[in-house]
Amino acid sequence: TALLMLWIFSQAGWHKVSKVNEHYYVSLISQYFGLYQGVNDQLKKNQQLPWVKGFVKGVGLFELSLAFALVVPATRNFAALLVIAVLLSYMVMMAYQLYQGKRDMDCGCGGSAGQLKISGSLLVRNVIFSAMTLLCLSSGQIEFSSLSLITFVIAMVAILLNSTIEQLIANEQQLSLLKN
Repeated sequence: TALLMLWIFSQAGWHKVSKVNEHYYVSLISQYFGLYQGVNDQLKKNQQLPWVKGFVKGVGLFELSLAFALVVPATRNFAALLVIAVLLSYMVMMAYQLYQGKRDMDCGCGGSAGQLKISGSLLVRNVIFSAMTLLCLSSGQIEFSSLSLITFVIAMVAILLNSTIEQLIANEQQLSLLKN
């Protein structure tokens, strides 16, 4: 589970700190926090938004640090609790947007190239990821063995399965748009 969360959080953090996604995340975070109109006006005028940019970069760096802290035995337990808190926070933010009827918002999961809109499926996904992260609280083995290789293979399968499920959710969302 730690390797799966390493992958998910390092990807999420990298998307937020990379320059190519800067405008996307400034806009998205502004939507989530109800700042969109004022921020959108400033973006149209090419004005700098250092506090929003700084917030996005800070979240990205925090996600990256959590990703790597999960695979370090000395920090794994604390990092796992923080990962669960972050996942549940994201879930609550998405649920609030759904409650407000904003079903066409991006979740931000895959950066600007991501195709996922917030949905009940993503809320369930975050609950599942949170539950899986609880497994990181159990003590793992430190030395390399054949069990380590099996664990690595299982983590790779889980990463591929996650990518497949996210693509299926995106496809379902696109199909429902075509039907309407």
